[in-house]
Amino acid sequence: MICEVWVVLCKVNNMDKHYAIKKYIALILQAIKENRNNTNTQNENFEKHHILPKSIFPEFKYEQKNIVLLKPYEHIIAHYYLCFIFTEDNKMTFAFNMITNTRYDILLEDEQTIISDIIKLYKEQKPNIHLSEEHKQKISQSEKGKLVSNETKEKLKISHKKQAKKVKGTNIITGEIIEFDSIGEAYRQTKIRHIAETCLHRNGRTTAGGYTWEYIL
Repeated sequence: MICEVWVVLCKVNNMDKHYAIKKYIALILQAIKENRNNTNTQNENFEKHHILPKSIFPEFKYEQKNIVLLKPYEHIIAHYYLCFIFTEDNKMTFAFNMITNTRYDILLEDEQTIISDIIKLYKEQKPNIHLSEEHKQKISQSEKGKLVSNETKEKLKISHKKQAKKVKGTNIITGEIIEFDSIGEAYRQTKIRHIAETCLHRNGRTTAGGYTWEYIL
């Protein structure tokens, strides 16, 4: 499938876009290499991503080989590359804005830092992408948190709730328990860093900010 993707992308793009294409395919290949459909990865927060965007290539919409599982962070990066691969298509720009708005809060702290830099870079380069006035207005609304309709707003709220995991912190001295709807919310209220790493016990970390942390299942 990747060979087919490469052929299709090269047909619709020129050499100036090959860097974005190579980075995009490298990201997809890494995800495929990790065999994320394996039952051992069911507890991970993976999202389905159409390698060839279904809005541009509807003929691949139901092709299973065209779907890959990505982490929220990778999903944002993938759509960032797609913006620069399909510069003539407004749908990719709109999709990137929407996915960053709905996924940012569920990212790990270091991932949020990287994505913030990417968003800044994207906004600086955005004038080079061809946008209609109507689409500019939609993007402006999404960046301000004003979604197109109440129905869309409710759908995004439901999607975000499904993705975010509640967390609980227990003070290691007093036993006090604090709970939050997401890691992002916990950080905004406490300013405690490395909560996600503690929940996952990364690098042997067991506490952060004087609390033990765990996901609420």
